[in-house]
Amino acid sequence: MLQVNDKIVLDGTPDNVLLYILEYIYTGNIEFENGELDLNFAFELAKRGIELNIPKLKNFCENLIISNLDPETVAAIFSVASFNNNERVMQYCAKYFFAHYAEVVNKNSLPGLADIVKMLSAVNPAEVG
Repeated sequence: MLQVNDKIVLDGTPDNVLLYILEYIYTGNIEFENGELDLNFAFELAKRGIELNIPKLKNFCENLIISNLDPETVAAIFSVASFNNNERVMQYCAKYFFAHYAEVVNKNSLPGLADIVKMLSAVNPAEVG
């Protein structure tokens, strides 16, 4: 947890990312432009939450990402989560995939075999339910 005298180093943080981080710090919420969530940007904010020791920002962004899971987006979200090594989102994607398999197949958004194997290995079978 940050203390009053702690320093935060923001070198290399793009201005737009910094503005959203400050918005979250001051309001506990983030309003995205046009109300649309850019998944890559949300993952970037989650990563910055870890780097800046703001776990609530990380959780907030992950929850936004998870809330956007649907049969058409689960494969893409899993792919971006895998690229960003975000285990929590990967597990939610895998659970969603198991729970909505028929819908995912019917939407013609079935991920490739490699992604299916990753999804299957990302979740503990005992947690699927």
